[in-house]
Amino acid sequence: MGQGILGFVRDLFFSSKIGETAKALGYPYFFARTEAEFFSRLETNPPALLIVDLTAANLDLPRLFDVLETKKPGLPVLGFTTHALWRTTSPVHVRCQKVVTKETLASELPEILQGFLGKAPAPKP
Repeated sequence: MGQGILGFVRDLFFSSKIGETAKALGYPYFFARTEAEFFSRLETNPPALLIVDLTAANLDLPRLFDVLETKKPGLPVLGFTTHALWRTTSPVHVRCQKVVTKETLASELPEILQGFLGKAPAPKP
């Protein structure tokens, strides 16, 4: 597996927040806003962690997870949702290693990423 983070995040605020936090921790961050872009990046930049916005409109999450589990079995997935959509997104929660609300993601992102990825990699000389 790679060292970076791949986000399937259509919300610019969260994509930027994840990217800034990942960079501060020393991890490369790649994001996708479409399924085609997501699967392309998954193949070209295999990540150590995948972050998926479970509230993204017009996204076939069961299919996405089926393909993901076939192509990259064992890849850790952090899903995020809202309190209001928790029940709606709950069928795919079991396919994620962890699911948090957007509020938790925004407030605890560095700790969450370090929990998945460990300490930030040492800077390159």
